[in-house]
Amino acid sequence: MSRGFFRAVVLLLGILSLPCQAGERLFTYVYEADTLPKGGMEVEQWVTYRNGKAQGSFTRWDLRNEFEYGILDDLQTAFYVNYTHEHQEGVEDLDGNGSVDQFDHDNNWVWKGVSSEWVYQIFSPYTDWVGVALYFEGTVSDTEGELEQKLILSKNIGDWVLAFNAVVEQEWDLETSNNDVEGKFEMDWGVAYKIIPEFSLGLEAKNQRVYPENFRFEEHSVWFVGPNLHYGNAAGWWVTATFMPQVAGWPDQGGGRNFDDNERFEARLIAGYNF
Repeated sequence: MSRGFFRAVVLLLGILSLPCQAGERLFTYVYEADTLPKGGMEVEQWVTYRNGKAQGSFTRWDLRNEFEYGILDDLQTAFYVNYTHEHQEGVEDLDGNGSVDQFDHDNNWVWKGVSSEWVYQIFSPYTDWVGVALYFEGTVSDTEGELEQKLILSKNIGDWVLAFNAVVEQEWDLETSNNDVEGKFEMDWGVAYKIIPEFSLGLEAKNQRVYPENFRFEEHSVWFVGPNLHYGNAAGWWVTATFMPQVAGWPDQGGGRNFDDNERFEARLIAGYNF
């Protein structure tokens, strides 16, 4: 395995040693229908690691710094700052010489803009038969704009937590006069079991489908499935980590998976602190 993978594992294990608080996010890809109480505040650090393409060497780190605030008991907002580091060698023809070779090398940090997030809870996952929330996020950078909408469903049943998200995204290229929209549709599932109040184990899955040129056709579809864990304590800190390998993809580029447009696996960690 690559050295980048081992660095990611060391980073995840190191942050897991921090004191955390139970009852926060039990998943990293799937949202629950909880919202912060009125006046509640939280900071979160997101780290997403992606590795592996159809050929060559590829790694990508996505970082998000987030601040959340509870406007009402059922309405919260958040502000993100986003960065990406990407390293690739021999993956695609970057220099335009007609072939993919060791000279097609890229290793850069890129500012990915700022995001504004809004979540409105309609029904509580604790007191109603199912928790329901609506999610809206807008992101803008110097190169692209993005809108994201989610329908969030979740339910707390004893020590079990079940969650499902339906996600629609629209992306625009701001560097050209092309008004085409790239669309995405995603479904996310999560199930977690609280072994003790401070610690839970779970499973997450996502299916993402991409529709370029104003949703005219489906370009590719991919499935990721993998385990997650959560730990927290009353001191206010919590941390959640997920590891998700790609299990299926279309168009098939080997072993029933899609590696040109998607990575071989993803790993995500979110650490948070409540004020």
